[in-house]
Amino acid sequence: MGYPLFRLPTPGPVALRNWERYPGLTPLASETTMKRLTDDPDQVFGSEHLNLASETTMKRLTDEQRALVERHMPMLKHVVKRAARCWAHQREDLLSHLALQLCGAAASFDPSLGVRFITYSYASLLREAKREYAKQLTNGFTGLRSADGRFTPVPVAHLSAIKPSPGTGSDFAYSIPSRYDLDTWFVNGAPFQQPRSQVNRTLPAGVRFVKSRCYQARVNIGPPSQQISLGTFPASRYGSLDRAALAAGRAIEAFTDFYDPDTPGRDLDATFAHLKREGLIPQRVQVPRPRPRTKLAA
Repeated sequence: MGYPLFRLPTPGPVALRNWERYPGLTPLASETTMKRLTDDPDQVFGSEHLNLASETTMKRLTDEQRALVERHMPMLKHVVKRAARCWAHQREDLLSHLALQLCGAAASFDPSLGVRFITYSYASLLREAKREYAKQLTNGFTGLRSADGRFTPVPVAHLSAIKPSPGTGSDFAYSIPSRYDLDTWFVNGAPFQQPRSQVNRTLPAGVRFVKSRCYQARVNIGPPSQQISLGTFPASRYGSLDRAALAAGRAIEAFTDFYDPDTPGRDLDATFAHLKREGLIPQRVQVPRPRPRTKLAA
């Protein structure tokens, strides 16, 4: 039989009908939504969900189907938590969307197949939640949809009030915060106050944050393994931390493609001269030399 994917509350009138425990679902639990769905499939399920919008679903939910929906409402919160760690208004939007999907799953469920309803509906609900959440992030804006179909657009929290960045680009590009520059992150009109040490940046391999508004590019050569510094890439030179990090990554890629100790004209000196000639390194870099043996070491 196996273990359930999560623990459902004890069945009872309080556990099954306490809709106040699930914010955002109270409008969907209205008598109109649970007893009668609209005749237009696109208004409820969308054109990509016509398989759930069967004739039985569009006409009327039976008492057994409504009992399935009420009993498995707590499953929706579990599915949303599995799908994404989202903001409050995004979570309400996903819960409202999944509640309609749960009604369609209950209408198309056949108990004679010998499969539990949780097994029948869980995978499709989780897949639908992930797809809907990815759609919200792609569009950049989400919203709240009520039971009667009204849609209130609500911007994603970190795109609500972003400080415009200098340079060229579209207005939408200005509103996107940089992955490397926290100065472009504004939350509710105030600067982002989280310490830089607590932010998990995704930097190119070999690039590290060395000091305020400055990155360093380092590569490993061998054998034997030796670490070479390609210099520092300050944001003051490139205009922003985002561009400085990308420039450091391009310098590492160019060094890896050009450097070949077994080929004449592609040793360390020639490689650094090539990078300087192409403008890929911001300053003159001293090639590390072996330390001379002193009399004491000898």
